[in-house]
Amino acid sequence: MIETNYKQLVETGLALKRNEIHTRVFTDGIGTEGNRRWSPKTFKLTPMQVAILDTLYDLEEGSVLNAKQMVNDLTRRAALMETGKWTIANRHHRLQTSCGVDERNCNKYTLYKFSVVDKKLVRNVDKTWYTDEEGCPTYEEFREMATEAYGQLLADHPQSSIENFSVSRYPNSEYSFSHTDTYNGECAWTHNGKGHQRCKHHSGAFSETVVGLYRHPETGQERSELYYKRRYRSNRAIEDADEYDFIYWDEQDQESLVSAVEDETVIRIIRETIPKMKTEAREWLRSTWTEYGDYNKETQSWNKIFCGKRGHYCITWGTIRERIIKDEQDKVLFSALDGQKVNGWTFKKNNGYSSYSTGQWEGETTVFSVNTDDWSNRGVADGMKFLDRHSAQDLCDLLNNSHFIVCSIGADGCLPKPFKVMKVKQEVKLTNELRELCEKYTPEDYFQRCNFNTLDKGEHNQYCTVEDSE
Repeated sequence: MIETNYKQLVETGLALKRNEIHTRVFTDGIGTEGNRRWSPKTFKLTPMQVAILDTLYDLEEGSVLNAKQMVNDLTRRAALMETGKWTIANRHHRLQTSCGVDERNCNKYTLYKFSVVDKKLVRNVDKTWYTDEEGCPTYEEFREMATEAYGQLLADHPQSSIENFSVSRYPNSEYSFSHTDTYNGECAWTHNGKGHQRCKHHSGAFSETVVGLYRHPETGQERSELYYKRRYRSNRAIEDADEYDFIYWDEQDQESLVSAVEDETVIRIIRETIPKMKTEAREWLRSTWTEYGDYNKETQSWNKIFCGKRGHYCITWGTIRERIIKDEQDKVLFSALDGQKVNGWTFKKNNGYSSYSTGQWEGETTVFSVNTDDWSNRGVADGMKFLDRHSAQDLCDLLNNSHFIVCSIGADGCLPKPFKVMKVKQEVKLTNELRELCEKYTPEDYFQRCNFNTLDKGEHNQYCTVEDSE
């Protein structure tokens, strides 16, 4: 039975391919297993589950369907996948070929030699052999050559005679004199090819994810896998696994295969699948639900509105779709506004790790803060800021003349450092919904009006004063 993630279902053609926005809606709507934050694991879906989601997603808002109304080509194909032996497999790409030049399959023997140059130990290639050429030594002879070279180095240039090992360190065995590697020849194509466009012989086979099944050419037996599953040990291949042919789904007459599926079979599988899409973890569908209206003072409860009809289903991703579509629009808008300046305000787009785009208009104003360099008293007036210096100075004088400061002595036996008035910069931010205020007020005017509560109705910002920098 096929059960995999949404991305692979799209790649194999079992789910409709959509644009970036709607693909993001499906990904967020399907969700992830558990509460893994850093490496979330997406839910796996069956072909029928994704067929139902594709069918309901394209409906108009407010439309619902029952199981019989969901019968279409998508659900027929999904029923065929779940009732047959079809599976998803990784096979060598059918379009990948080889360059056909210098296709060799041999081993390459490399023998190195060490020499001393200016009291430095240097390693260079001495000889190279290929096992498919005449005159190539056997592997045992090749190892003997490396052993002899290692012994010769110990006799001619012991480690105590080398003063500088900056180029190469002193070998500790004969394995430093030899190297064995596979050799496939030199490819005639450039190495810029990607995927199945690269050489199959020299660069290796490239696989593709496909839908298909295994069929025996003589008996006609069909299987979805060529091994026996075992619970506590590794899977064991069947006896005649090499005799089976792989049948590709995209090479078959799909229309005739899909049309042969009976409606009763499709409806039965749909009804069996829907309850698995209405669980607590997978809240993808709903048939009946409750909405809340106005508050009833007599009953002291919210008025309940029962919506939907039993057996008729719709998708629950309406809010997710609206949020993502708005976010995509904000991305375009914020990218266009990024860096623009209006009346002392500058728009800044946040390029953080958040999956949703954010941005705001930022400006600066000047305020006065009472502070001290003594860490023991930093919390006394921390966070107290004033729009004018006189008010800040009054608080500063009051703190410096207070009994707590005058009579206190620090751990070092010295009097604490006095408080002083500091001029600091205060950041002011506006959301883009209040862009008209940027033309009406400067950052200084808006900050003062916000603190004196003289703004007009609707001009208050959700964060009118945040973050200060000295």
